[in-house]
Amino acid sequence: AYFSVGFSLNTKSEGYENIKVEGITAKETLIKDKIYVIVQQYTLDEFRDDNNAVKDEILEAMQDMFGSDFVVGVSFSGVQTQ
Repeated sequence: AYFSVGFSLNTKSEGYENIKVEGITAKETLIKDKIYVIVQQYTLDEFRDDNNAVKDEILEAMQDMFGSDFVVGVSFSGVQTQ
């Protein structure tokens, strides 16, 4: 599977005030690696049938990574599977 991941952020959250976009950008490699590890746990059929479960797991991982709930949503775009 190939896709882009987007995050919905609560910019009024105290956690966001401490981290902001610069903090997210600084952890880009860690974020990509965590998403890769999570997606790898799913078969292609599981991903196709219920990518909301994947999104939920990524959301939880991002909230854990940043120690905050300012990441409030995960979206996929440009999804290509074979």
